Amino acid sequence: MYQSNRRSGFTLIELLVVIAIIAILAAILFPVFAQAKEAAKKSVAISNAKQLGTAAVMYATDYDDYFPMAVVPNTAANNWRVGSYLDTPADWRPGITGSGYPDREMLFANSMQPYMKNYQLFEVPGPGELPVGTYDPQNKVPAFNTYTMNGVASMMSQSEITQVSGYPLFWMGMGKHRVKGYTFANPQLACGSIPATTPCRWGSVTTTAWYWPTATSSAWVYGRGMVFLRSDTSAKFKNVGAVTDGVTWNNSSANPTNDPFNRYTTGGVPVSMLVCSGAACYFRPDAEYK
Repeated sequence: MYQSNRRSGFTLIELLVVIAIIAILAAILFPVFAQAKEAAKKSVAISNAKQLGTAAVMYATDYDDYFPMAVVPNTAANNWRVGSYLDTPADWRPGITGSGYPDREMLFANSMQPYMKNYQLFEVPGPGELPVGTYDPQNKVPAFNTYTMNGVASMMSQSEITQVSGYPLFWMGMGKHRVKGYTFANPQLACGSIPATTPCRWGSVTTTAWYWPTATSSAWVYGRGMVFLRSDTSAKFKNVGAVTDGVTWNNSSANPTNDPFNRYTTGGVPVSMLVCSGAACYFRPDAEYK
């Protein structure tokens, strides 16, 4: 009876060919998987932003068409809490006494909670945590926050906005970072010296100051941009920082509402905002967006 001496299995050459084919396929598919993962994160961020917009409009409906407060009073000092992180939830951190809790309850992230029922809407997948202090002990679980409110829109009515379909109400004003237990407005109205009896809103103060978490935090949260929520509750991903060599991106002779910042360094890190008549051009209620 004839019997073959050929052994079953792969030769070394065949095995190397298979490995090479797998490596080539992996090299082709991995970027596709990465893009799909990035797109999924972006979709979550857009969905969260839309829900924030709905909550803000519901709030305004109950408060005579006024958006929530992006800057809250410092009742004890009879002025306004400008340029500082504020607790979310308002009472998660012990040690705040007197009017501290009620003041913080007025902040948009806290005052909108009856319409949101979920602090996690301010958090989006992707950005890393920015350490801003210790968190123990704690009364409640602190919230993570990536979205900030346009401080110029604090206590503003939609009727004061020239173009509601373009006006940014919430945006990723912490860049590629998230903060645990705190949030803030960006930009903020410069109203620190105004008595708390005078409303800190557009009209009483027409200058702004902008803040950025770190000198290395990129505005490219997803791809080369971030998500903006407009005052008509529409959310949109927008590329920012088209020029990243530190030269002027927007200027007064161009369209000042193309981008929230006018200068970036390599990697999409903002350097400065463009200012129109004392306030950040992109966030003014009289801006017209293209």
